[in-house]
Amino acid sequence: NEKIQKSGAIFNIQKLWDGRGGPKIVSAQDGTVLAFNGKSIRQSKDGGKSWNTPVEIGDSSGVQIVVNETNGEILLVS
Repeated sequence: NEKIQKSGAIFNIQKLWDGRGGPKIVSAQDGTVLAFNGKSIRQSKDGGKSWNTPVEIGDSSGVQIVVNETNGEILLVS
């Protein structure tokens, strides 16, 4: 973990996956944070302080993540 301070705010930077590319990150209505990267997903129940181990979800390359703000569903759309 790395801490960076910008304009008075402190950011904690965590490496969630090895290799290149950045995850797609969404926050659910209950505060759960989900990070998608390629074929796997990681979940944080504490606002990103800690993360579960990656879980394979299948080929999601090119997929967009959408949160339905009406009912809280998180959709993978290709």
